[in-house]
Amino acid sequence: MKQISSLDLYFLTKELKIIEESRIESFYYENDLFYVRLYIRGKGHTYLTYKLGNYVYLNQKKDESSHPSSFVSYLRKYLKNGIVESLEQVESERILKIKISKKIDEDKFEKYYLILELFAPGNIILTNNDLLIINMLKRKKFKDRKIIIKEKYELPPQKEISIFNINEKKLLLELKKSELDIVKFLAIKMGTGGKFSEEICEIADIDKNLKSNILNENQIKKIILSIHDVLNKKIEAYLLKNENDYLDFMPFEFKSNNTNKEKVISFNEAIEKYYSSFKNEIDLREKEFLIEVKKLQNILNKQEIQKEKILEGYEKNNNLGNKIYENYGKIEEILNSINNAAKKKGWDEVLLTIKNSEELSKLIKKIDYKNNQIVLNID
Repeated sequence: MKQISSLDLYFLTKELKIIEESRIESFYYENDLFYVRLYIRGKGHTYLTYKLGNYVYLNQKKDESSHPSSFVSYLRKYLKNGIVESLEQVESERILKIKISKKIDEDKFEKYYLILELFAPGNIILTNNDLLIINMLKRKKFKDRKIIIKEKYELPPQKEISIFNINEKKLLLELKKSELDIVKFLAIKMGTGGKFSEEICEIADIDKNLKSNILNENQIKKIILSIHDVLNKKIEAYLLKNENDYLDFMPFEFKSNNTNKEKVISFNEAIEKYYSSFKNEIDLREKEFLIEVKKLQNILNKQEIQKEKILEGYEKNNNLGNKIYENYGKIEEILNSINNAAKKKGWDEVLLTIKNSEELSKLIKKIDYKNNQIVLNID
């Protein structure tokens, strides 16, 4: 599954700005999925859907969610009915910053920032207007910054060079001391991600496998022009696909990729379809897993019933064995007496003797001389 790159977020943010001036209706969080339900005037309800540390997009529905966590309850209390003033990507980071205005009395408004960090492990942070942290989903301490209440929200360490604000001298210095291929340099050092790095090289007509430190001045200028070209592209979104799966999402048609493509209405739709396809696969696997679990549970239930029957039979036979052992002498004496009497006087005489004896009638329940069986009552 692909990750949203900094450049992906750059193009997506342009479309997400549709939520500016929308009203916040509620918040939900379940299984690392965070939703902000919004009402956009003239368009209706929508959900800003954020997978913790992974992706974000607008969607018309959400998964079922259970009772709200304390963090969600806090957001509902302080931000419900607030208005989204602005939404922006923070510099070149995979971070969305949403400015919210909440009316607290007739003439007074409180300003907040809701910050979504799309890089792993992900986080949701609420700050005041001065970026002082009020609450967060996960309390974190890093080597260079802290995500804790009353601390000012600080960005992760910045890259030496940024594709959104290119300094040609700095870029030249970084290229000269790098041993990476240019395509890897762009992806790693400038945070463009793999697909955009290849496209920048393609537009510049430069071999992507050239070492960064051997590029000449003219090639570097071509790279810079290509970056500006990419940043100014009009969004005409596509999904890359094979027969059964979506492979990637693109904000515009790439020269560097000629595989099977599906044109979609928006980049948001491309991202939604891509990530939803993985969720559908997970749902299907979960459904198949639950079917197998049910089958195994049925087998287990049958085995439990069989076990109970065996235990009942064991207990019954065990008790019977104990009774026989306790009365072994008496049983042996009765059997010998009956056999001897039958030989001497015949079975009719034996049966008559038993019938006329109250003690023997209680002790001997049944005699089946044809099958050589005697049933005794030894309770």
